[in-house]
Amino acid sequence: PAKVLVYDAPPIRKGFSIDDFMPYVRAALDRWRKHKEKLKELGRKSVLFIMADEISNAEAIYERLLEEPDLDSSNMMLIHSNLDEWKTKLKQKGKEIVSIINVNGEEKEIDKELAVELVRGLDDPENPIEAISSVMMLNEGWDVRSVTVILGLRSYASEREILPEQVIGRGLRKLFPEEGVDVEKWVNILEVVGPPNLLKVLDNLEQLEGIKIPEAPKEFFISFNPRADAPEELRFDIPKAEFLSFNENIDIEALVKEIFSKLPSNVFELSEVEEFERKYEYEVIDLRGQTLDEGQIEAPLYDIPIIQLTRLARELQEEIPLPNSFNLLLDALEKYISERLFNNSVELNHSVLKFLSVKGWYSQIKKEIINLAKPLIRNPVFSTNVELKHIINVEELDSFPWTKEFADSEKSLFVRITYEDDTEIRIPSSPVDNNMEVDFVNFLTKAKDVISFIKNIPHIVGLKITYYDSRERKWRKFYPDFIVKTEDRFYIVETKGREEIQVPDKNIAAQKWCEAVSKGTGKKWMYLYLRDGDWNGKENLKNCDRTGV
Repeated sequence: PAKVLVYDAPPIRKGFSIDDFMPYVRAALDRWRKHKEKLKELGRKSVLFIMADEISNAEAIYERLLEEPDLDSSNMMLIHSNLDEWKTKLKQKGKEIVSIINVNGEEKEIDKELAVELVRGLDDPENPIEAISSVMMLNEGWDVRSVTVILGLRSYASEREILPEQVIGRGLRKLFPEEGVDVEKWVNILEVVGPPNLLKVLDNLEQLEGIKIPEAPKEFFISFNPRADAPEELRFDIPKAEFLSFNENIDIEALVKEIFSKLPSNVFELSEVEEFERKYEYEVIDLRGQTLDEGQIEAPLYDIPIIQLTRLARELQEEIPLPNSFNLLLDALEKYISERLFNNSVELNHSVLKFLSVKGWYSQIKKEIINLAKPLIRNPVFSTNVELKHIINVEELDSFPWTKEFADSEKSLFVRITYEDDTEIRIPSSPVDNNMEVDFVNFLTKAKDVISFIKNIPHIVGLKITYYDSRERKWRKFYPDFIVKTEDRFYIVETKGREEIQVPDKNIAAQKWCEAVSKGTGKKWMYLYLRDGDWNGKENLKNCDRTGV
């Protein structure tokens, strides 16, 4: 959260008139409009949520806000427990407000039931609500992303202090779930407007949880969109491919079967589990000694959580490593426990799994299976077998906020949004992580053989390559920096200013990925690993390819 400080505004107390609220209301409207304008660039909306101290004030605020040029009964809503009575009172005064909204092409009048439905579904693209006046607190069950400004119009001075999570909403989620929080550039920031006592409540978060609550930022992020109107010759499909196999062409099913065949049998007695799960009788007796009720309970000796077999199977798949083997490992574990681990067949249930937890069996069997697998898998490397999961088109990519640098280029398949005299301008541009990437984008812009390119933002483009980290003995993923279309081929390019330990493993995997995708698509794909300045003095990207293929 971020605090919006309204200087010299009057304190809020019982009996205040609507005019006394207006400095805070005006500040909240100003912030909401700034958010609305910026988020429009990304196809998102901003919602202003107002928490009044009592129903009559929530109603008065709603009626006053109807006078605003960009708010009316079609995009703003009043919600409290007495909505129908409020409408009746208005009619008695000779005034009528009919809240008609358009939901999925159908016009509806807002009643209490629809109001609750609309509040819960704020994030729905068809939901028109942009402002809410209410007396509600933000409790845990309200799980939405679109609220970016909260206006608290209570005194917040009672002895029963409001909890911080009721003010900022424990259920509120980040508007951009894949992004972190950037206070300076307003990414995933919730702004809170209100009187000094409200801001003191927020300050408790600093003391209790070590969260620094800043003032509202002055700058915003840069909005990037996919270049949906790019000329046809610039466009290209981005393959999403996953493939994991071994050069020895190992039969994973046979390998799992061999590992489990070497595990010991009859490790535990079934009677040990039965003793572990003891039953106890009980009676309910009154003061005269008369039995009122009786029953039986099961009380295990240890009150511990069950370790799920699914977790064990997943860890084994990662650590052996044995990709794409989860189902085989889970089946093998279940069969081993039920048929061989005990002196008799057992049914897999909570008692058995808890018993195995108490005995420390999970960590023990994990080590045993990994040790049995090691000699069987000495050097897993990629083959050129490939499964093309799907193809990504530029139009399908999401818009996103960017807080780092950018480099404009007519060849980029992203555009950044800017404004000139209130007119939206879309400039072909590329987000970049550092100055070296700025230099590389400038090179791509000038390179004679480069037609177009796109920065591989992990949570937007998401082209990832799986590689085997030979040092850590684990499968990992990495995201190459750029995808480039040239006159006769495609490149995935990794630019690095310094050498990493995993570079050889990544390079092998990326080269194999390109071989496989070339075979799967019928188009030539190449991998380039470039250090800072490798492109200096070159006229074509192809000249940076040291393989000469």
